[in-house]
Amino acid sequence: AITPEVTVVCGGNTLVKGTDYQITTVGSDNNYTTSGYVIVDSLQPTYYRNTPITVPFNIVFGADYLSVTGVADQYTYNGSVIKPTLTVKDNNGNVLPASVAYNSSTDGNACVQVGTVTYTATVTVAGQNLVKTGSYKIVQRNVNTCTFGNISNDTYTGSNLTPPVSVTYHGANLVKGSSGDYVISYANNTNPGVASVTVTGVNNYSGSRTMYFTISIGTVSKLNARGISN
Repeated sequence: AITPEVTVVCGGNTLVKGTDYQITTVGSDNNYTTSGYVIVDSLQPTYYRNTPITVPFNIVFGADYLSVTGVADQYTYNGSVIKPTLTVKDNNGNVLPASVAYNSSTDGNACVQVGTVTYTATVTVAGQNLVKTGSYKIVQRNVNTCTFGNISNDTYTGSNLTPPVSVTYHGANLVKGSSGDYVISYANNTNPGVASVTVTGVNNYSGSRTMYFTISIGTVSKLNARGISN
């Protein structure tokens, strides 16, 4: 119940609650009640009039009246929209119908890319619009949670060898390039031996994975020997 404080002054003297007067609160059970009143009764009828005084008051609900569940602090990027279904309750545990708006720091209402998403839940209680805000993060996905295709071995040509790399997540191909999902670097990829290729996540992806392939010596054919004499 909501019991507002009441100050009672008589003849310039401030009366003491519990000694000079008592109060009774009516209509303030906080169950969507928007107003109530306090009845002030004298405890000292010898000194003060014993006629009860009624003092009305209004109840204005605030955002602290609401709680939000169903949202985590962060989610990992998955290429899809991330807008958790929120449940808004009043302080009595009642679920309230809410209108929820989402806005990401990177892609607005889309809420797909890595960034911070702010949500605004609006409910109507006893004719009053209450707004509860909060936020969650969409964080990078580590490329090591993706699927990598096999890298083919190759044969020495005298030039840098750059076999293609396939990276997918749940069947969807990731995009190669600095403005995409990952970049690639090769090492020891010219001469025969073991070469490496490193995939590094960018933008919505983090982490890296290094894979290896073999460069073999080519077979020499159709050689002619000339000018040889005993």
